[in-house]
Amino acid sequence: MKLNYIPGTEYKIYTDSEKFSFGIDAILLSDFAKTKRNSKILEIGGGTGIISLRMNYLYSPKNIACVEIQKDNFEILSKNIELNKLQDQINPINEDINNCYDLIKNDSLDVIVTNPPYYKLNHGIKNDDLNQFISRYEVYLKLEDIFKFAKLKLKSNGILYMINRPRRLVDILYYGRKYKIEPKKIVPVVSRKTEEPKMILIKFIKNSGNDFVFEKPLIIYNDKNQYTDKIKRIYYGE
Repeated sequence: MKLNYIPGTEYKIYTDSEKFSFGIDAILLSDFAKTKRNSKILEIGGGTGIISLRMNYLYSPKNIACVEIQKDNFEILSKNIELNKLQDQINPINEDINNCYDLIKNDSLDVIVTNPPYYKLNHGIKNDDLNQFISRYEVYLKLEDIFKFAKLKLKSNGILYMINRPRRLVDILYYGRKYKIEPKKIVPVVSRKTEEPKMILIKFIKNSGNDFVFEKPLIIYNDKNQYTDKIKRIYYGE
């Protein structure tokens, strides 16, 4: 296990290349999830804390509840919170989000952010590591669970931010409309300008109208196979 700085912050985080690591999706989502100062935030599926920690540094929310079901991830999450002395700002919860209805008041959250499992069970390539399998497949956390929870716990006009794969877009938009968490903006994420999107960033607003914006793709690499200027600004604050 290694100790690294969280990009664009002064915080540190424990990582493991095989298990407790983070990818660019977490960096992109924490930048996309612009949050007003003193907001109340919930992260669903927090892993070892990269998104919650980075959002705490960037946006100075009132507090963040970070729910993570896997015990090994949760232990590192708690360790990372203590490492950065954020016990009064980030509350780690080792639980299935479906068991958290009594822990969080209805209509109390300004923002929910989530980087959920991308794959349905029986789809994609299986991973022999249980931790990775649960993180990538809808073993415990399903898309509908997120929207069902958000419908009750977000304030009216509260925001849900998500990153996912384009293949899940139809399901995502369906559940958003079903639970009155209206999609407002989508940003496709492409590795290079000539390629198809590999990820999508989505912003939803509870009880909102149906205005919708499909933004230009966010391009990760330039022609020299280096980060684009925009990604550098997101990643490093340059």
